[in-house]
Amino acid sequence: MKWQEEVRRLEDQKKAVEFKLLETDQELKRLKAEYAKLETRTFHEIRQCKQTIAVLQQQSQEQIHLSNPTSNMLDNANVLNISASSSDRDYGASLSGGGLVAPPLLSHIRPLWDDEPPEVRLHIKY
Repeated sequence: MKWQEEVRRLEDQKKAVEFKLLETDQELKRLKAEYAKLETRTFHEIRQCKQTIAVLQQQSQEQIHLSNPTSNMLDNANVLNISASSSDRDYGASLSGGGLVAPPLLSHIRPLWDDEPPEVRLHIKY
């Protein structure tokens, strides 16, 4: 009789362990699914952030290009002065590479026609 009780106790213990194993397996599957969902969401958020950064950088470069009329004039002059003649090419090269180089962009100096303080201008979306 004693060994029958021992067998019954071991069978109950085995059932309890199998039940815990099943629960643990289900929890593992749930966690893997949640991880995959979070990983996918993070991937899409990162991709969206990179796209937003690229758009903002492009807009920033366009604003810099539009706000620097000296470089626009030099770009236009170089485009207009392109010809097949070597003397014209040398003149165009000396215009852009010689003494008439556009001054560096000074972002800390506000244009005269800008009435908004720089703090407000930084938060405007273009």
